[in-house]
Amino acid sequence: MVTEPIAIDNEGYPLHTGSMPVSIVNETRIAKLRHHGGSLLWPALGFIVLTAAAGFSAGFLAEPWMQITLWSAYALLTIAFVIVPWLRWLASSITITTHRVILAQGLLVRSRREILLMRVHDVTLRRSAGQMLFGSGDVLLGVGTEQPVRIHAVPRPNLVLAALTDLVHAASPRIR
Repeated sequence: MVTEPIAIDNEGYPLHTGSMPVSIVNETRIAKLRHHGGSLLWPALGFIVLTAAAGFSAGFLAEPWMQITLWSAYALLTIAFVIVPWLRWLASSITITTHRVILAQGLLVRSRREILLMRVHDVTLRRSAGQMLFGSGDVLLGVGTEQPVRIHAVPRPNLVLAALTDLVHAASPRIR
């Protein structure tokens, strides 16, 4: 009986495509990351300012309809500028395995992008001044003639860069 090796998903289960026997490729999850928590700085500051402004304004509004309007606006602004960015951050992940990099994101509509490490020919780190201050950076994966794939706000980017460089070197059919 011949089995074809297939890929596994980010939870470690085989992607089964029918009644064919399945054997799992020797793929190990190296790291599962979220984007750097510093991207939640502005929503956190916004929450503090919104709460202070609403609390301060509530003392000046005597009519019940004014209070209802104020707290309704506060709730809407908190949902739009605090809760939604937090949920978007929570719903995105970066998974690095021995054979690929998996980028998943989305709240209502999930999108998943897989980059095979054997296609990657260049791994670059780009950091702005703010990213250096917070300890994050953007990792760019060069895949052929396409635009490089940008993984935004990676925590501990030097460690991720070193790991990806080693994995790309090990996965490359050109270098052995």
